[in-house]
Amino acid sequence: MQAADVLLVASGTATLEAALIGTPMVLVYKAHPLTYLLARLVMRVSCIGLPNIIAGRAIVPELWQYDVTAENMAAQALALLNSPERTTAMRTALATLRGQLGTPGVPERVASGLLRYLDTQAPRPTAVWESRRAALS
Repeated sequence: MQAADVLLVASGTATLEAALIGTPMVLVYKAHPLTYLLARLVMRVSCIGLPNIIAGRAIVPELWQYDVTAENMAAQALALLNSPERTTAMRTALATLRGQLGTPGVPERVASGLLRYLDTQAPRPTAVWESRRAALS
């Protein structure tokens, strides 16, 4: 991902990984037609890509379901490759997104916060809990 000029990325955590790396990308999402129909009935978001959802705006182009064709993917990728201004803008937006997510170590901070909370709110833990807590500390 880091060595690429442009990525075609399936929707999911890979888009967030690519965003953190900062590589310009086109997000693609295609599911079984019934799954897609059901999802569209309940979805209340205009974007499905994690970078776009976190940013609160469309910074990464998205191709959904019937728009996911070789021609459309190539056209979107070429549009990025042929526009240094567009790739620079996307890299800048992805860098801002990286800053929004905070510093590394989130799982450790969450685990530590949960342990502090449980120490003050929960009944005394069992021996098994104490051994797991010690392993996390």
